[in-house]
Amino acid sequence: MSISAFFTEIYFKFKKIKTNNPKFLTPEGRYPYPPEFKNIKTDIMSFKTRNYFKLYSPGEKKGVILYLHGGSYELSFSRQHWLFSEKLIKATKYDLYAPDYYLIPYTYENNYEMLMSIYKEINENYGDNIILLGDSAGGGLAIGFCMYLRDHGINLPKKVITISPWLDLSLKNEDIKIYDKKDPFLNVKSLSEIQHLYAPHNSHNPYVSPIYGDFKNLPEIYIFFGTKDILYPDALKLKNLNIKNINFFIIPDMLHNYIFLPVKEAKISFGKITDIISDK
Repeated sequence: MSISAFFTEIYFKFKKIKTNNPKFLTPEGRYPYPPEFKNIKTDIMSFKTRNYFKLYSPGEKKGVILYLHGGSYELSFSRQHWLFSEKLIKATKYDLYAPDYYLIPYTYENNYEMLMSIYKEINENYGDNIILLGDSAGGGLAIGFCMYLRDHGINLPKKVITISPWLDLSLKNEDIKIYDKKDPFLNVKSLSEIQHLYAPHNSHNPYVSPIYGDFKNLPEIYIFFGTKDILYPDALKLKNLNIKNINFFIIPDMLHNYIFLPVKEAKISFGKITDIISDK
């Protein structure tokens, strides 16, 4: 663990104790619209009652990223999501679509309808050069949506990249209780409440919990995880299946969605992500 990571973890653990609330990352401070980025044009579009955004890379376009943000299916974009998007665009020269997808009490069926509409638009404009990327809930949604595309005979993205994906909404893995104490961001009680709203009838549906799905005939999938993440036990469970097209990057002592933290490990992982996108 780097020095920056050590002090960052201490800070968040202290903040959790001080607020007496593991979910101190509340809806306050959300950023439902992207800020004005220098040299990055933004279009605001809509699907029924939800917005989605297209951020244009300056100069020559090399492809497109469909980015599904995290937030446990109950929170919209944070400032960190937009800053991450800006960095991705500038580092890769890819355009980026960012749906403000449906949150609870809406269910996954609503999100798949929205994503299919957006993906059709992307597929028509960019062909095969599509990267599907997501963090946390958005990471699980990205993998599940890729399975949905395959099952419906639709052109697949070139690659799928996820950070701390929520792989199993059922929370049946007993080891999660151990990591519940280590993770200052997420907790079992809150995640369980979300699960019952987002997938009230079948949390074992692969489109909701991709750990139960078939990974055959999918593109290369890249999964980044820290070992102090409440969702890490499910990542280990999937890793132990030794599925050929899944590539794991396990970072010791990192917290949930560490990619957004001001730590050395995040910078290294971001570099790997941009290399994967750029085929380096």
